[in-house]
Amino acid sequence: MYHNEIRRLARAVIFLIAHAVILVVLLLCVMGVEAIMHSLGAGEHKMFDKIPLSWVFDASEVGLIAAFAVAGGRQAWRRFNDEGDA
Repeated sequence: MYHNEIRRLARAVIFLIAHAVILVVLLLCVMGVEAIMHSLGAGEHKMFDKIPLSWVFDASEVGLIAAFAVAGGRQAWRRFNDEGDA
């Protein structure tokens, strides 16, 4: 009776989990690059002698989270509303 709904929900959850895993890997890469940059010098590095690099890394993390939240949510919604079995 509810087999189709459970299958659609499972596909949506799988998509959200897959996006979350990819997001975590990308965030760990950004954090690793940031740690390497901080280990290269004792002082705060600046981009064009104006913007602290920590702001750039923070902005990239926020951008990644926002992009994956929108893309993952949108694809999960599509998968949940998809009636086909493909």
